[in-house]
Amino acid sequence: MIYLNHEITGLEISAGQILYIMGLSKKEGVTQDDLASQYHIDKGSVARALKKLEDNKLICRKIDPENRRKYLIYLTEKGRNIVPKIHGIYNQWENSICSNLSKEEYNNLFDVLKTLAIIA
Repeated sequence: MIYLNHEITGLEISAGQILYIMGLSKKEGVTQDDLASQYHIDKGSVARALKKLEDNKLICRKIDPENRRKYLIYLTEKGRNIVPKIHGIYNQWENSICSNLSKEEYNNLFDVLKTLAIIA
């Protein structure tokens, strides 16, 4: 998180908001409740993060035509432009921490991390 916060200076987001940007880059048009459920984060925290992203014009909310009391969340063009930068930061981090690993060690590490992610 420290590395991310340092590297994203100037992108108008915090490391905690990256989760939402990257999630929306994979699937837009979800609700705030969908995000809270997907990431197991309380609705209040999601609402605060999304408000900041909306204030920075990285996301927009549109009324759900099927349920006018809900809003669907989308990345703006500005939000979409940040996604490749975040991928680049992740790649730099991965290259930095894995540079001294052999290919076998690298593969084993990611197999273990994938297993842990599935279990959690």
